[in-house]
Amino acid sequence: MTSKGSSKQISPKDFSGGVILPLILPRSSNEAALTEAIAEQSKRFSNIDGVIGVEVNTALEVKHSSHGRAHLDCLKATRDALNAEKMLIVDVGSFSNEHIEKCAACAEFGADAIVTKLHSIARAKSAVSNNDFIAHQAKLADQTCLPVLLDQPCSETEIGRLHDCVAQRSENVVGIVMRHDDRTQAYDENYYAIKAMDRPIACLTASDTALFHNINTGADGVISKLASIAPYEVVALFQASREGRFFEAQATHNKLSPLVELVGNQPQTDRYAVFCAIAKKRGLLGSAELANEMGKLDPSTIRRIDRTLEAVALIPID
Repeated sequence: MTSKGSSKQISPKDFSGGVILPLILPRSSNEAALTEAIAEQSKRFSNIDGVIGVEVNTALEVKHSSHGRAHLDCLKATRDALNAEKMLIVDVGSFSNEHIEKCAACAEFGADAIVTKLHSIARAKSAVSNNDFIAHQAKLADQTCLPVLLDQPCSETEIGRLHDCVAQRSENVVGIVMRHDDRTQAYDENYYAIKAMDRPIACLTASDTALFHNINTGADGVISKLASIAPYEVVALFQASREGRFFEAQATHNKLSPLVELVGNQPQTDRYAVFCAIAKKRGLLGSAELANEMGKLDPSTIRRIDRTLEAVALIPID
């Protein structure tokens, strides 16, 4: 499918063999600081071989925005700073009738595809059958002007299984973002189920704690916040695993293990704050302040972040 905002022909194959980096952006940042952080990360990530694109989350709350187009301005800043051959993926939140108009605006500002998920609360409140719900969601996906990546929470849940059904039904769904965290058995079972479907669908692992396992089970690509703070290492891990260089992959995995453990030991509610703190220390956030994020981290966690970064010695992101 051709994205309205670009000349790219987007298919499942485009997501195979590369890493997508979600931009790490402080919540409740002011518009200027957010734009600066976006430009900083987009320019640096563009120069990394093996990175095929970045993801922007339009659900971020923007403080002191002068108008209602703040998120579109963020997309424009990303597209302007990003190399033309890199994909711009936009997380638009939950599926709804309103998201179709939002996607059209995203396309005009250079987005190549969207990430979206089925609305679990809406499903719980709906009186329609699963078949009718799936049919409606597939229709929404087909009406969307951009290719769709379905953001699957976990295939063990009912809403997770419904994502697979919608992907099977809609030709405009080109991939599934698999957020299984460290539930490796569920990942394995779902990966093989998706690959058994009667058309190609890209499987992108989004785990921050089980990348090594998931990639070696099978993954067409990676879209993980861990990759955003350690892009060279995650690209190396992904490429070595796919090319059968197991010992190289294992060595990279071992190098990343202290960082993975640091993230994995945090409650889900605090993990984003840890990623923001690391991104700030790695020079990826410019002048953006972390008042909201740092308030969630106690001094011992901040000290552990410093010790871990020193011990792991990640490759600088120039």
